[in-house]
Amino acid sequence: MELKDIMNSPGLWGGAAVMMAALLGSCVFFLRAGLQRADELKMDKSKIVAGVRSASITTIGPALACVVVLLSFLNIFGAPTTWMRLNDVGAARSELGVSAIAAGLLGQTPGAAGFDAQGFTYSLWGMALNNFGWLFVTLILTSRMGKIVDGLNSKFDPKLINMAMQGAVFGLFGYLLVNAAYGKGSAYYAAAAASAIAMFLLSKFVKNQRLQELSLGIAMVVGMVVATALYYAGVVTIPAA
Repeated sequence: MELKDIMNSPGLWGGAAVMMAALLGSCVFFLRAGLQRADELKMDKSKIVAGVRSASITTIGPALACVVVLLSFLNIFGAPTTWMRLNDVGAARSELGVSAIAAGLLGQTPGAAGFDAQGFTYSLWGMALNNFGWLFVTLILTSRMGKIVDGLNSKFDPKLINMAMQGAVFGLFGYLLVNAAYGKGSAYYAAAAASAIAMFLLSKFVKNQRLQELSLGIAMVVGMVVATALYYAGVVTIPAA
C-alpha cells in the first residue's frame, strides 16, 4: 500500500474513532461528576451556567491556533491521525516537533521525500508516548488530590496551603509566558503586556457579569491586535524564522 493509503486507511479511522469515543466519554463523565459535586455544595445554578458558558467561550481563542497546525497535519499524517491527535493533546504544536524527532531516528522528516510507512509508525509512537506521562499522572493522582489537600489543611494553616497553591498557579503560567515570549522579539512582549493590562482593567473596573466571562478572550484579542499594530508600525519586531 502507498503511504497515503495507509494514512487514510479504515483501520486508522477505526483506531481514531476509539480514541475519540474514549475522549467524549471522559468529557461526559467529568461533566456529570462536576454537576453532582456542585449540587452537593448547593451552588447557585446561575453560577454554574455562567462558569460553563465562560469556559466554553474562552476555549475558542486557543482552538483557533490549532487550525494552522491542522492544515499541516492533514497534509503530513492524513485525516484520521489529525482528527485523533488534535483532539487528544493539550499543545498541538508539540505534536509536529515530537513526530519530527521520532522520524529523525530513521533519518527521515515527516512530509519530506523518503518519509515512508516506518517513519510514519515512529511518528505515531512518538506522539503517543509524548502524551502518556501526563495522562498517566492525571489518571492516578486526580482522584487523590482532594484527600491530599484536606490532609495538608489539617496539618498546616489552610491559608498557607491556599497561598502555596496560588503560587504554584502563578509559577506555572509565569513559566509558560516567559517560555513563549523570551528571545522571540519585542512583539511578543508587547502582546503579553497589552493582554495583562487588558485583563487587569477588565477584572478591576468592569462589573458586567457577561463581560467578566469573556475577559480572558478579550484580553487575548487585545494582545494580538496591539502587537500586530505595533509590528506593522515598525515599533516592535519579530525575529526571522
